[in-house]
Amino acid sequence: MKLDCLDFVLFLTSIVLVGSNVEGNELKCGLRQQISRSETVPTILNGIETTEGKWPWHVAIFHLFQYVCGGTIISKTYILTAAHCTINRKERLQQNVNNIFVDVGTHDLFTFYNRQRRSVKSVNIFANYTWQSHQHDIAILELNSEVKFNQYAQPVCVSLERDLINKAGTVVGWGLTEFDTASSILREAQLPVVDTITCLDSDPEAFGPTLKKQMFCAGYTNGTGICNGDSGGGLFFEDNGVWYLGGIVAFTRARDENKAMCYTK
Repeated sequence: MKLDCLDFVLFLTSIVLVGSNVEGNELKCGLRQQISRSETVPTILNGIETTEGKWPWHVAIFHLFQYVCGGTIISKTYILTAAHCTINRKERLQQNVNNIFVDVGTHDLFTFYNRQRRSVKSVNIFANYTWQSHQHDIAILELNSEVKFNQYAQPVCVSLERDLINKAGTVVGWGLTEFDTASSILREAQLPVVDTITCLDSDPEAFGPTLKKQMFCAGYTNGTGICNGDSGGGLFFEDNGVWYLGGIVAFTRARDENKAMCYTK
């Protein structure tokens, strides 16, 4: 059974990665090596399609040959994603690490142009994470070999800012569109971060037991948001030409034009 999407998304905080952002930006994180033009094609719930090289830190995570989630490059050998993206959905157990692959430089899931595939050496998650809960839903994937940085593959900076309320970020992914069809082309949408009260008021039943201090909500009530397949990807914020990861897509519910969505900080 397929679900549509909520207008607000729950994010997990990336604050847990203090130290990933290098003072002075020695790693040149968050900088595009290629400026891509935008295109106004309806996608990602009223968002737009992206062009190659526009989001070089966003990756596709596969379980064998099946795309399951997005993720974010934070170094040549580490990928940040949601912990539930490492779970075998049928068995509800940790996926065998040998079955997890990361595709870097992906724009179209159906083509291999500019794509680098990397196997995973280890999966690092919180010891108290369980698939039944959205708490501690963060994973760091260690790759077996380094990513080759180019205009299609770059690391993002990790935001250390705790208060993102009323700021607009950009979410990207390959989830369902507003036409209930899966898109093979990477998509993007701008979403404002909303305060906790607004999030809870939008759907107390969904977010009351779920929203914790490590989480925040972002989205609109006009249908713009994320959907199935966008989990594990980031919400990105630009500051003086540098892009930062502010949160990880963690939780969505069935779409309702009067409700919100959630993220992990």
